Parts: sequence; structure tokens; C-alpha cells
Amino acid sequence: MAIVALIPGIWSLPLIDHQEPHFSHATVEMIERGEWVTPYFNNEHHLATPPLTNWWMRANFALFGINETGARMHSIQASWLIALLLFRFARRLGLDQRMAFLTGFGWLTTLQVLIHSRLAVADMPLVLFLLLTMTTLHQVMHQEVKTKHTLSLSLWLAMGFLTKGPLAYAIPQTALLFTFILSWWQGRQESSKNQKATNTLASQKLSLWKAQKALFIALIPSLLMISLWAVPALSETKGAFLTEIGKPFNEQILKPTKQRFSFPWLYHLLIIIPFLLPWSAQLPATLKKSLQLPTLDSRFLLGWFVAPFLVFTFSPTQLPQQLLPAYPAFFLLFALNFRKKITLGRFGKFIRNSALAFPALLGIFLFILGLTQVTRGREALDLAFMITLSGGAFLSLAIIGAAAMRREKIARFAIISAFISFTIFLLLATAIARNAHLTLRLKETTGLSKGTLTAVGYQDPSLVWYFDNFQDRKQNGFWNILDLADLPPEIDSLTIVVKRRWQINRNSAWPLLSLKKEIPTTDDNTQALVAKFGQKRIEQAEVVSGWSSATSSWIEALILR
Repeated sequence: MAIVALIPGIWSLPLIDHQEPHFSHATVEMIERGEWVTPYFNNEHHLATPPLTNWWMRANFALFGINETGARMHSIQASWLIALLLFRFARRLGLDQRMAFLTGFGWLTTLQVLIHSRLAVADMPLVLFLLLTMTTLHQVMHQEVKTKHTLSLSLWLAMGFLTKGPLAYAIPQTALLFTFILSWWQGRQESSKNQKATNTLASQKLSLWKAQKALFIALIPSLLMISLWAVPALSETKGAFLTEIGKPFNEQILKPTKQRFSFPWLYHLLIIIPFLLPWSAQLPATLKKSLQLPTLDSRFLLGWFVAPFLVFTFSPTQLPQQLLPAYPAFFLLFALNFRKKITLGRFGKFIRNSALAFPALLGIFLFILGLTQVTRGREALDLAFMITLSGGAFLSLAIIGAAAMRREKIARFAIISAFISFTIFLLLATAIARNAHLTLRLKETTGLSKGTLTAVGYQDPSLVWYFDNFQDRKQNGFWNILDLADLPPEIDSLTIVVKRRWQINRNSAWPLLSLKKEIPTTDDNTQALVAKFGQKRIEQAEVVSGWSSATSSWIEALILR
């Protein structure tokens, strides 16, 4: 199932955002330097995250070669291991094989997982180590605490920290605190009714305290494990890693994402609906049934599910993938309560029906919009096809979500057929994304040049990856990133400058939808370029247009040789 869900398209999908080329090329530079402690990117320290993802990627480069497949394979492997561990966790909860399979199947077919399992980033390894941490805490709650539990917990905490910093500690601790509060609140109400409920609450408190003590005790050994890397890293960077660790990315990388809308509390509650597709419609009933189940397991899983919401609510940058650590807990709760009947209230029905209708309506809208964009001419064909295929993918998810609410055999057939359709749409979309990728179009036009290169305006890190030969280090792909004001009129290097940029935002949305011929530009540097280089040189420069997924914009660039 993991092969069918995760492999298609990874070889054709280009590196699509800021993070992927940072992780990928930082690993290449570590290999070239013989470096294991400190990642480098573009010949400078890359201190955004610890290096465990780079180590894992490095092993896959040795197996699959230095390419997009090798760069992304760690995410696929981590996602597959998560599915297997969910099956094992579900069996430990007492579920039969069919329900245990449902947890892994649900995980592998979720939109957010299908996306992030194909990206060369650190999110999937983090979810894997958090799952191992929570699994160990669950064992501690139900068994006599042994040395192996402490060592296992220490190892998973250390591995999680080496993947993405303090989140490895913050999420399990928040989950335990929420479980304490939930058990106390619900148990207090139950205890007033009978003595048996009082005894159950006391037993749950004792089990949770065992898990909390184990987490405290494991903290010191995990820090000792981390110090094997941290001490050399802090020494090599003169303490700079200490100030950067735990930040998702430095200010330069975060700059594009900080411009997105963020609504504390509301953002994550809304964003989980589209990204949990096609299982979003199951969310209201699953949570309601779980809240009514007074068992320690149910409360522990609820605490685990809620923890990422609490940790990231007031994060300066709010992104859909921040909720990924909650998904394993949701699918365990889903399988645990799958066969229970419940009546949803008015609000629950609204959420369920909205989650069923949303992908269908969005799919139809995108499908129609994509077809209408074809009338814009040849330059808009890539965008038109991408929108149309996205519409088809969302319609497939809508069919899966609706069929999953049924129990008949025809529903299984519908799920399988729709998932095959989704995979086909995905494969076609990745091929078009590669064809429209601006960096790849620039590489095709210019070839690979020796020496350091210069980019003005187009500061996509994918330049560093795609303009690297990987065999000839004179063609190293290192770029000077300059502002237009700092660029000298005569420069002895291959230079790429942005002439015009069209970004999808509130100003361009209506002209795009209404098929107006003139779409407002976000940036137009034509006059400034003419003033610096002269009309003749600008007119004679090669023009390359393409899509920049990192900034959601279409860019017209000039090549100055």
C-alpha cells in the first residue's frame, strides 16, 4: 500500500519549495566536505535544523544516487514505518487485524501525508520519532517500568531532537499534561456517581504519573546522546547553532511564509479539514465518541491529538504540516471507535457534511476554472492543466470520502477506483510541474556554467541544486543572491534577473477568474533594468518564463551572459 500511495511521481516532481533544495543540497555539501556535524548550504553554514534528516538523506543518496528520488526517499521510508507502527499500536490496543490495517491505510491515503511523504524535508522523520516516543509512553503506562523503556524513550527523544529540535520534547509533554487535565475533569464528574469510577480515576492518575516520571528520567540520557553531536556543533559554529536550534527556518527562509494569513486558534481548526481528506468527514464522530469513552487509552490518544494544536497555535508561522504529529493519534482513535454508533448534533453534522461537500465543490470549481484558462493562450496552458488536474484529484478525494461513510462492497470498489484516478492525476500533475518549473527552464536555456553565478530578484534555493553538476565541482551551482541596486552594470558571471512577476494574491485573483487579458504584476523591474544596463542589452537578453512554486508566482526572467 505504501508503494502504491507514496512512490508515484517522486522522480518527476521537481524540488518545489524553499525547504527541499536547502535540505537536499546541504546534504550534498556535507558529503563533499566529509562533514557530519554541521550542514552547509550554498557554501555557508545552514543552521536551521539539526542534521539527522541530512544523515538519513545521505544514506539514500548512496543507495539511489544524488537526485530527487534519493532526496525524498527518507520521507517515504518514514511514512511507511509510521503505517507499520500504527498497525502494531492498534493491535496493542486490542483491535483486530482489519481495524489495525485501517489505521495504516488511513494514514497512507491522507492528503497531507501524500504531499509530505513526497518532500525532501524533516516532517516525516519527526512524526516517526514522536510516534515511537508516544508508543513507549503508552507501554510505560500499562507495564512495569524497566530499564529498556527508559533507554528507548531517551533514544526516541534524542532522535526527534536531532530531527527538528525541541518539538520532540514539547509535543509529548503537552500531550501528557492535556491527558492529566482531561482525566481529572471527566473523572471528577464520574467519581461523584459511584466508587468504581473513583477507583478508575485513581488508577489512571497513577499510570499517567508513571509516564510523566519516565519522561523526566529519560530527559538526562537523551541530552547526553544529543551532546555527542551538539558539543562539536556548538564549537564549530561558535555557539551559533544554539541561537538557531528549534526555529523552523531562519528569517530569510520564513520571509515568504510570514506573509500568509494566520488566525490564532482558528487557522489550524480550519486547515485540518482539507488536509485530512478524504477522512475529514470522520473527524466529528471520532472525537465525540472518544470523549465519551472513559478509558485511559482514549484520553491518552486525545491528548496526543490535541498537543500539536496547542503547541503551534501561537507560532509566528502557521502551516498545515504542523498538525502532522496529530494524524497518527486520529487514526488510532478512528479505528478504536469505528464500530461504535453515535448521533451527531447539529454542529457535528455541519462539519461532517462540509467535509464531504468541500472537496467535491472545490474539485468541480478547479476543473471548470482550469478548462476556462486554456483560452488565455499558449503561455497559460501549464497553469490551466495544473488547475484542471488538481480539480480531478479533489473530485477523487471526494469520492473516497463519501464511499468511506458506507459499508457495502461497492464502497470498497469506489475507494480503490478513485484512488487509482487520484494517482493518475498526480502523475500527470508532477510532469507538468516539472515542465513549468522556472529553474529547470533556466537550466535548459543556459546549460551549466562554471564558477559562482548571480541571481537578482529570483532567490529560489532550487538554483543551487539544479545548476550543480554533482560530478564536476567547477560547475558547483553556488549563487550570489543580490538586490538590483547592488548589481554592477558589468558583471563577469551568468546572471539571472527578474523582469516581471505575477503572483496569485488578492489583486490578481479576480482578473484570473474573470479571464481578463491584463493581470496586474506584483513586480515590474523593466525600467530599472533599462536604466542600469541600457535599452539595447535588455532587448537582446534571452527571456525565460516559468512557475515559481516557492512564491506562488509566474516569473519572466532575463539571462545576462
